[in-house]
Amino acid sequence: MEKKIRVQLFDQDHRIIDDRMVSQDTEFRTGPRYQHDGPIRVEFSFLEKGDVDDAVIYMQKLTGLLPIEASVKKVKKLKVSDIPDSEETLKAIIEEVKGMANQDIAIKYLREQGFVFMTSEFLNTFGYKVSFKEGDDEEYAWMIRCIKQAKNPINDKYDPMLIFGIKLLEGRTEKVRVYLNGEYEKTLKIPVPEKPKMGFDKTNMLVFPNFMEQEERDKFRYEYRLHEADPNREPSKFFRRWYKHVTKPKEVISSQV
Repeated sequence: MEKKIRVQLFDQDHRIIDDRMVSQDTEFRTGPRYQHDGPIRVEFSFLEKGDVDDAVIYMQKLTGLLPIEASVKKVKKLKVSDIPDSEETLKAIIEEVKGMANQDIAIKYLREQGFVFMTSEFLNTFGYKVSFKEGDDEEYAWMIRCIKQAKNPINDKYDPMLIFGIKLLEGRTEKVRVYLNGEYEKTLKIPVPEKPKMGFDKTNMLVFPNFMEQEERDKFRYEYRLHEADPNREPSKFFRRWYKHVTKPKEVISSQV
C-alpha cells in the first residue's frame, strides 16, 4: 500500500488556497514548501511506527512551531533553469500534477515551476516538434516551461521535453494531455473547478490574423513585450497599426495569479 499525504490549506474565510496529494515519504523527507498560519486539513497514512513521529515534526514545521530548513526554502526558490531535465524529474512533475484536486491548483503549481501558456502555433514558431494526437493541437492550450526570458520573445528559451494540454476556452474537460519528449505520454483526469479562477496572464498566447507574415508576428511580439514592461512607452506606428488585429484569447475566467 502506497503511503500518501493530502495537505489542504485555507484562508481566514475558509476558502481553499492549496490542495496537494503526494507521496508521504517524499513530503516528510523534504518538508513543507512553506509555513501556513491559517486553517489546515491534513490526511496522513500511518503504516509504520515512525510515521507518527514524522507527522508530528511535519505539522510543527507547517504551522511554524519549527523552522523550515534553509535547504527546503532554497528548493522552493530554485530557478527553473537550474532544474535538471532528467526523465525521472519530469515524471515526478507529472505525478505531482496528477494528484491535484482541480485544474486551477494544477495550473498554479505549474506556473510556480516556470510553465507558461502558449498556442501550438507558437510552439511551431520555435521549431518544437510535437506528435500531437489528432485535434489536440487546436483544442488545447499548452503549458511549457520557460527556462529563459529574453528582451525579444524570439530569443526566449523553452524546455519542450514536457508539456501539458489544458482546455481553457470552449468545452472545458477534466482531461489534461501530457506529452513527454515530443510524444503523447498519457491523459490525466483532473476535475474542472466549479468556478475557475485561472486566466491567461503570464502567457505567450497571442492570436494573429492569418494575413500577418511571420516576420511581422515576431516584430509585434517584441514590441508587445516592451509595452508590457512599460505601458507608458510610446508605441511605434507598426504597433499601432497591428494592435487592433492582434489579441489574446477571450478570457472566460478571471485571473487571480
